[in-house]
Amino acid sequence: MREQLMNEIMMRLDNTVEQHLLKDIMKEISVVLNDYDVSTRNTEIVSYNYVPECVKTYLVTRKIEGLRPSSLKLYALRLQQFFEMVRMPLESITVNDIRVWMYQLQEQSKHMSDRTLDNARTIICTFFRWANAEGYIPTNPCFNIKPIKYNKKE
Repeated sequence: MREQLMNEIMMRLDNTVEQHLLKDIMKEISVVLNDYDVSTRNTEIVSYNYVPECVKTYLVTRKIEGLRPSSLKLYALRLQQFFEMVRMPLESITVNDIRVWMYQLQEQSKHMSDRTLDNARTIICTFFRWANAEGYIPTNPCFNIKPIKYNKKE
């Protein structure tokens, strides 16, 4: 990499600096570069997945317990939505982060019923209860989140 950098500098200075000076400049640059690690800068955009690995384990656990495939898809969707909106490590999430997420979820979906919101709350709360029981987190942040009241259909 160092040689490539030296060659590029030489090519750029070739037309502007006299040949006998160019060799002296390159010697000095070479001496200075010996104290540095040279690498090309990486400017690629890297996507970060905020969903913790234990979510996969949780979904597998629920599948083994007999949760229907359609319910598993909904669980995966809600958990992904939650972690993408919160963007925090699992152990840093607080009860207020969950409440804010529920508020944002309801605001995004203006037609979301209280029953649908309570189902989302249930999914998040059961995940955190499981994560606490399995030792992924020391405390359950959902402990104080109460169910959302809604009118049951007859």
